[in-house]
Amino acid sequence: MKVKKSYNKVLSTAVILSMVLGPTSALADTSAFKDLNQAASWAQGGIMEAKNRDLMKGDNNGNFRPKALVTRQEVASILVNILKLEEPNVQVSSYTDVPPNAWGMRAIEAVKNAGIMRGDGNGKFRPNAPVTREELAVVLVSAIKADTIGKGGSLGVADAGRISSWARPAVQVAMEKGLLRGDGKNFNPKQNAPRQEVAIMAVNLANALQQTPAPTPTPTTTPSTNTIEAKVESVTDSTITLSGKSYDLSSDVRDLLNDKNREALKNATIKVETKDKTITKVTYLELTASGQSAGSGDKKFSDNVVLDGGTVNGDVKVKGDYVSLKNVKVKGDLEVTKDVSRGFYSYRVTVDGKTRVNGGNSDAVTFESSELGKVDINKRDVRVEVTGSAKTGEITVFDNATLVADSDITLSRVTVKDDVSSIEVKAKITTLEIENRNTRLTLGDKARIDKLILASSANVGDVVRNYQDVKGRIDQVSYTSSSGSSRDRDRGSSSSSEVTYTKSEDSLGTIYKNVRISGSNITIKNGTIKGNVLITSGSKDVTLRNVRIEGSLTMTASNSTTLDDVTVTGQTILQ
Repeated sequence: MKVKKSYNKVLSTAVILSMVLGPTSALADTSAFKDLNQAASWAQGGIMEAKNRDLMKGDNNGNFRPKALVTRQEVASILVNILKLEEPNVQVSSYTDVPPNAWGMRAIEAVKNAGIMRGDGNGKFRPNAPVTREELAVVLVSAIKADTIGKGGSLGVADAGRISSWARPAVQVAMEKGLLRGDGKNFNPKQNAPRQEVAIMAVNLANALQQTPAPTPTPTTTPSTNTIEAKVESVTDSTITLSGKSYDLSSDVRDLLNDKNREALKNATIKVETKDKTITKVTYLELTASGQSAGSGDKKFSDNVVLDGGTVNGDVKVKGDYVSLKNVKVKGDLEVTKDVSRGFYSYRVTVDGKTRVNGGNSDAVTFESSELGKVDINKRDVRVEVTGSAKTGEITVFDNATLVADSDITLSRVTVKDDVSSIEVKAKITTLEIENRNTRLTLGDKARIDKLILASSANVGDVVRNYQDVKGRIDQVSYTSSSGSSRDRDRGSSSSSEVTYTKSEDSLGTIYKNVRISGSNITIKNGTIKGNVLITSGSKDVTLRNVRIEGSLTMTASNSTTLDDVTVTGQTILQ
């Protein structure tokens, strides 16, 4: 009894993967590895059987290194030996962190092709990372092609709660089939496995495969690709159920399709590509789940339903209220649909196509630290916020809206279309064009416009509601010609249109029209007029200061006109 008690203690301390050693005895040829005596007594027989069956090898010095941790690259090589997988004749790995001279590169490609081991979803395999016990469980179950549907809820170990959700089904199957065991109490999912334990695992796997049909060899032809569009019924870290059918998940989609995103994906419409019952690509995603309002301030988006991570190789549509997208790559268009009547939030979202804001309200449609292409805003009274380190292409506004950007962000171009009657801007903008002379613009305290382009018949004082208060923050005002092009692109042509000043102007900017000054006690300062200037005969006490006139200046002797630092490139005419 004392011997048995001591033996069980060894099992508990070492956290043995399995003790099903078959016919091999610890009395095997101990001279095969110089350091075999460094291995635990319970592992020596398994090490020698793994060696004799060519499942594992030692190093060039004749050592096995029984207590060294096993890397992912080594596990790939072991699986190739056990499953007799064909190693593809490739010169470059499909993973960015596996160099061409890596000794296990072809083994890594073989297990990838067989669907047994995958990368991390970011194009990396992590070949030299040690393997945890829960990772081994997933690999083993994949190797024997065991069904994991409905598994993971009956783990008879005390530390079941520490097992990752994506590994639970595989851990339960591996334990049921005797491929892995715990220490009598715990499974120790996060513990790394040394080589002596993996040797026993390799023998157990080889024995298990002898008792069950061998796995299908790596196919020599390309698996057929199918496209499926369906509602998401359920999703875990390893599987997804669509229209009553379960599919495995390749490493390329696990960042998007996983248990963490389960709530956001509930009842979503998804379009995917599959190969041999494994989803390899998501080409369309329509989110219908909704979160809850969390008020304002720092916790404004805290109760949103969140989709965090992954890539959609196509369009994404958001139909639910209080939805957050985080760390998502959209290779098509992103649309906040008209079904969204409240807030939407995105963080570190990249959109290759166009972003369409067709829903939302004053709760704000927010793009924080995101990279967007062109943006269309087409929802009345929506508030669109661009914050953090966000970048956007041209923004086109089709309906009344509020546009806000952080003080360290400059929007390159914003075009306000003809149907917009009112817009509020709280942002720095390089070029803001307003197509309709009847549109009314309100500039917030932090707004600044490098160039404001107005319709040819518009008056800047009418278009900008608070012009007298903010004109110092509009560097340049120009007008479109009758052809619709901006006058700064047509500087050589003449125009019969003109702008009339009846009040003083401290920050003239650049005017691409003829200017008429009519009234008394008027001072025009700081700017360039790319046209002719007429000071009407009835005007009195007119001052032009720091003004360049790239045309003719016409005035009468009785005007009492003062010219201070004024340049006239054309004629100066006294009537």
